[in-house]
Amino acid sequence: MIRSCAHQLAFSLQLGVVKGGLPATIAAPDSFAAARFPLAFGRIENRKAAMLRTRAPQAEAPAFQKALGNHLLREKAPNMDGITLAPHIKVTYRGDLRDSQSLSVLELPPIGWTVDEIILTESIVGKTTHVEHGRSAPAPESGCLRHC
Repeated sequence: MIRSCAHQLAFSLQLGVVKGGLPATIAAPDSFAAARFPLAFGRIENRKAAMLRTRAPQAEAPAFQKALGNHLLREKAPNMDGITLAPHIKVTYRGDLRDSQSLSVLELPPIGWTVDEIILTESIVGKTTHVEHGRSAPAPESGCLRHC
């Protein structure tokens, strides 16, 4: 999960950790560094949950995903091969707005953030429980994300 502290933006990379792979995944960010990067959300979708989504292709987030995936491979940790990054912000979790036909997809002026922190979070399947396993914050002098 990635979060921008200033606005509490979060999105998941969905690593899909295989059985026994969690310790390697938790240890892998210790040696990972990446640059901060921008995200812009330009539409709201109302499907199972109402969420803000990206509208235009953005090079920085997929580049970050590729760098993290390559790092996880080098560290022998489960990685995101074949997973497409889909940054989003959930506005509601229960599809509270599902009855509103006028809000199935709505284009918006871009809303932007800079991703400046990585939080490794485990989602407990079947529950609304999340366990934090580590954080990365940028080194002030470099603008890079580092595990802390």
